[in-house]
Amino acid sequence: MRAFETIAFLALALLTAAQTNVSACSSSSQCQPFLIDLTWGLTDASNVFSRKAILINGSFPGPTLRLKFGECVDFTILNNMPNVTGIHFHGIRQLATPWADGVPGVSQYGVKPGENYTYQWTAEESGIYFYHSHYKGQMMDGLYGPIIISPADNATRPFSLISNNSVDIQQMREAEAEVETILTSDWNRFTFNEFWEIQKSANIDDTCTDSFILNGKGSQYCLSIAELTANEAEQVPQILGSASLTAKGCLPANNTIAQGDYTRNLTALPPTAYDVCTPYTGKNLTYEVDPANGWAAISFISPSAFSLFKVTIDGHKLYVYEINGNYIEPQTVDQISVANGDRISCLIKLDQTPADYTIRVASTADATFLLDIEKAPEESLAWAWVLNGETPYNESHDDDVPPLLYQLPSEIPDSDLILRTQYNQWVDLIIKVAGPLAQPHPVHKHANKFYVIGSGVGDFNYSTVAEAQAAGVEFNLDNPPYVDGYTSTPAEEEGAWVVLRYQANTPGAWLLHCHIQTHLSGGMAVAILDAVDQFPAVPFLKFDFIFNF
Repeated sequence: MRAFETIAFLALALLTAAQTNVSACSSSSQCQPFLIDLTWGLTDASNVFSRKAILINGSFPGPTLRLKFGECVDFTILNNMPNVTGIHFHGIRQLATPWADGVPGVSQYGVKPGENYTYQWTAEESGIYFYHSHYKGQMMDGLYGPIIISPADNATRPFSLISNNSVDIQQMREAEAEVETILTSDWNRFTFNEFWEIQKSANIDDTCTDSFILNGKGSQYCLSIAELTANEAEQVPQILGSASLTAKGCLPANNTIAQGDYTRNLTALPPTAYDVCTPYTGKNLTYEVDPANGWAAISFISPSAFSLFKVTIDGHKLYVYEINGNYIEPQTVDQISVANGDRISCLIKLDQTPADYTIRVASTADATFLLDIEKAPEESLAWAWVLNGETPYNESHDDDVPPLLYQLPSEIPDSDLILRTQYNQWVDLIIKVAGPLAQPHPVHKHANKFYVIGSGVGDFNYSTVAEAQAAGVEFNLDNPPYVDGYTSTPAEEEGAWVVLRYQANTPGAWLLHCHIQTHLSGGMAVAILDAVDQFPAVPFLKFDFIFNF
């Protein structure tokens, strides 16, 4: 087990009143229906390593859910798969509808094969989001799709900070209304269950993938070892020593710096896990734009299992105007970084000669080479992770006990894996990543967003922010990022830390976890019972929403 993460939990005094509630729909007839039929089948029989995956209405990835600000949705899943599932709406606050958060064991029972389930919630915040499975590693098998929530007509947009030309501003508004989504993900020839069993049998932390895909489309290019060596990230030669990257461009599974000093069983690794690169040419993702429109808008969404991405568009600047569902002061860049769970929206000025321009997506693999190697003394599992204490969170719930939301908080046993707050308290989550090598982790919090008030490299030997401030540690309390996900700082020689602050004004049972799928499945999560003094009662009808069809 990698007992490298600790989380300090601090409830602060009430500072502000609760935000205004947006009520959930009072009846299904008022809500927009949205139906997805989940099946288990081949993704594309023409690919070299076509494999079974989760198909959504017969395709992959899933269809786009489009809503307007304030609109209600009845999101129904038909589970025609052989496995249990549950759908999470990434970034959606679920104020007054915590039973719609979609986490088996936390906010609901798992939806079994042959059952359906309806999630009803209100779009109380505009922006780009996505839905995905929150049961084991089903997101690695393709269960995800985009969500676009249009802002209110009178919403303040930041486009005048990009241009003060009224024509430009109007064209940017029109581009935003037609924003296209690109889901950037890694893709592996193994299903999640196969991948997970290989990882456990070999006792490694596997981050080797076959290819990257955009909206389910992509190709596999196999470079020679010489080409891979010539394009290695700066840190790689120090990590490799006299060895070389594998045929798939990965660090070898026997590398102790990358994997840690664990007892491995590399005979359990099939050759295709690391050492076989199979080239194939797949379908291209193409977006046609009309230069007469002046501007186009694209939002990059990452349902990636473990890869972080850098994105560029040949010949074009990217005007970033929204991150994780929030407008920001626009930034003009050549390249954006997209971490697991991120949604980054960009405007592109259509002022170049009409032609085909390539969208380039590359892995930021140099960041993921920095793996933490500390382990708990009683275990030696390279794939097990903890976020608090020494016990991994069990993500695989089989309805042996009711979901946390269905229980009275007073009857839920105390645990390092369950945090509790009072209504409207301000809470600091101090996350410390142990050194000497600290891997970046994209941490996602369900329910309301948080402020990232500080992060850094080195030890954080303080129990509160106030104590750290008194010792000279600086925090951003003026204009901190307000997000639902944040990637911790990588560190080569020592540990790292980040402080997330939020107000517990969204009662319910929620999850805080690493969005790297194998880390979540390996136990890197904690549950949060927010506002236990105003804990919501689950509507009786929610117990009746599951039935056979």
